[in-house]
Amino acid sequence: MKTKILKIIVPILLIVSCKPKNSTEMEDKYADRPQLLEILHWTHADGVDPKLSLHSMQGFAVEMNKYGTLPRKDFANNHNNWFSVNYWKDGASKTVINKEAVDWESNKVFFPAIAPGTFTLLEYEFDYSDAEDALPGGNATCIEAVYMKQKDGADPAAISELFHSLTPKMGGDGTLFERVVGKNAEGHWILLNYWKDNNSRIAMNAKAQSFPEGEKFGELIDLSSMKLETFFLRSKEDNPKEVIEIAVRSVKEGMMETFVANREKFIKVWMDNEGAASDREYESIFGMPNTENPKFIGMTSWSSQENFGAAGQNPEVQKVAPNFMGTFDMLAFVTAKPIEGDFNLASIIQNDGEILELAIRRIKNLDEAEEFHKRRKAYVAKLDEVEGVLASYEFEPVFSGVGDGITIGMTEYANQEAVDRAGQSVNQGPEAKAFQEMMEVVTFNYLKRVK
Repeated sequence: MKTKILKIIVPILLIVSCKPKNSTEMEDKYADRPQLLEILHWTHADGVDPKLSLHSMQGFAVEMNKYGTLPRKDFANNHNNWFSVNYWKDGASKTVINKEAVDWESNKVFFPAIAPGTFTLLEYEFDYSDAEDALPGGNATCIEAVYMKQKDGADPAAISELFHSLTPKMGGDGTLFERVVGKNAEGHWILLNYWKDNNSRIAMNAKAQSFPEGEKFGELIDLSSMKLETFFLRSKEDNPKEVIEIAVRSVKEGMMETFVANREKFIKVWMDNEGAASDREYESIFGMPNTENPKFIGMTSWSSQENFGAAGQNPEVQKVAPNFMGTFDMLAFVTAKPIEGDFNLASIIQNDGEILELAIRRIKNLDEAEEFHKRRKAYVAKLDEVEGVLASYEFEPVFSGVGDGITIGMTEYANQEAVDRAGQSVNQGPEAKAFQEMMEVVTFNYLKRVK
């Protein structure tokens, strides 16, 4: 079986494939399946909208599918790390199309969006599997990649047999749609597990700890070499259900170091949940209410409110959350969806000196909400004319922990000078006065990014 690698630091792998359910006559049934599996892995560059990665890869797929030689292309990511799987009809088709792709506009957009030195490409001969109605992982939302190295002297055939014996047990509840097993001549192995969702992955992996095969696993595999990565499949279209989680916190007296340490532990688990895309931490440099203790604002983007809610029920999250929550007082908490402006959490205020204004407001009279938004838009239009104002965004709450009538606004500034110019001009003008008289401030902060 041939294996090829380009610009890669990951071990060369040979691919075999297995499915939780048994199958017969695989070669006849799937004679028209792809012959070549290609995996791309990269990190998008700082300051670049991660949607560029998704949109450019979508562009690749559209162009490639015109030839009928790329039956399927999957996109997945976890925070800034991206993962794509191409299923090619054959190697010759791939070679011809990739040569033509050099001049495609999607290609010109994709590569500048990649962080230098992070792009890897693996090419494998594809072993047909017994997927029922789709290619491997066709119904999955979560891809789990597990890397490991066999022990010296271990029999590769015994390892392959062990993986095959484990697959039906791990897929017994119907949530593991596909498993792909790979190996190389140096004894490195990879498992690609395609799961129904991340909660299913977590539950089954916990259950698997008690499988009797675990002892045999330890005899064959160097457990210290194991590494696991999880990626979440992206929709082929922009997600209208995306929500931003916003937590405004005041760190308790004398707990700053504990807050930082416990937040790191919490976020590591929090971001491993299905639908968690980007996370940012900001420190308030000025704001209301004016507390004696430092204020930090955390934001996480989620693919949906449902995924955000499910994350809170994750047992792993519930283990680490109390220690983190005990280090601060919550001043405001909301989840909200963008309704104005091309907002992307991963790409705002990337440069030193840039400032983000966050305002969580309450409309005084909900019967006058239409007039409130009319005045708000007039104010934002004037604000956007100020030199150094980079962008403004508006959100509507999906969940509010601070009552009804809430609206959320953000503005990006290039520097403190731009904030001062806005404060001395627009914020003293009639548009600001007309807007502000219709609202109450729940919390208002100018923020600098700290993570």
